[in-house]
Amino acid sequence: MSITTSVGASISIAQVTEWIPKVINSLKPFKPEVKKMSINYKSRDSEISLALNIPDGMKRKFRKIEIPRYQNFEVSEMMDESFNEIYLKESLESDDKKIKIKCSNLPSSENYLLKLKGVVPQKALDSIVFIQPSINKDRSDDMDKYWLSSMIRDVETIEKLWDGLNVDDVTAGVNIGIDRYISAKLPTNIKEGLDALNMYAMAGAKGDRNKVLTAWKQRKTKGSKVKKDELFELFKTLTAKDFFSGFVDVEYPYNLGNIENKEILNTLPEDMYVEALTRLTLKEPTAESYMKFRKKEYVKCVEKKFQSL
Repeated sequence: MSITTSVGASISIAQVTEWIPKVINSLKPFKPEVKKMSINYKSRDSEISLALNIPDGMKRKFRKIEIPRYQNFEVSEMMDESFNEIYLKESLESDDKKIKIKCSNLPSSENYLLKLKGVVPQKALDSIVFIQPSINKDRSDDMDKYWLSSMIRDVETIEKLWDGLNVDDVTAGVNIGIDRYISAKLPTNIKEGLDALNMYAMAGAKGDRNKVLTAWKQRKTKGSKVKKDELFELFKTLTAKDFFSGFVDVEYPYNLGNIENKEILNTLPEDMYVEALTRLTLKEPTAESYMKFRKKEYVKCVEKKFQSL
């Protein structure tokens, strides 16, 4: 996956953020300043802060402040220049095209801070943030290292719209393969029994009677040697977040996020999906680092666990 060029990113960002210039234009009499936009990358929840100048003369001239609608964004909060929150329930009106605030209901103050909250469309988010697919950059006998890289695509363009932009929980996901480490330490009789159980399950799913019969015979002979409940409980232990996180390190500016085994059936786990989270801002628009999987230590623990079966 290649990084979008500056020109391409500018076009995309302009398309999905065209609402901001519309808001600025509609609020032009009140000297609007877009102070900050905050986005949570995982949830796509966003908050935009606008500074407005509305002296008493402007309140008499303009009965209402009108803001063009965008997606599901709503006015969430408004404060005066002393940072006192303004009760907006009686002052807000809205329809399909605009959100309106009655000026006559605003307290005596010249400067106000208006906050809007909503959910950013995925397309908009993808045009603002680029995440490089994680690459296994270095392998040794002791560990595997995965390169993490994420960035705000076009800082120069965004700085023209916002004074500040924070994107929290920017998520770089890594698939760490563990099946070979587990299968290598499985006792032979357990491995053969597990293979027989898996063959029977797959044959049943396909509905091939001949294969089901053959697999059933294998299951009766070799599969009976496997203590299924104990084995599958052990697999759960080996892939549990609390256990697996003990073998994963993430370097600054990333922090360890969610860890999960995405296998659905009770089979030998193949991959662990591990998240690394970071924060991007206009001052620090890039984040590059490593995730490390201490596989040698993990294999030793796997071997000890199997000895208890």
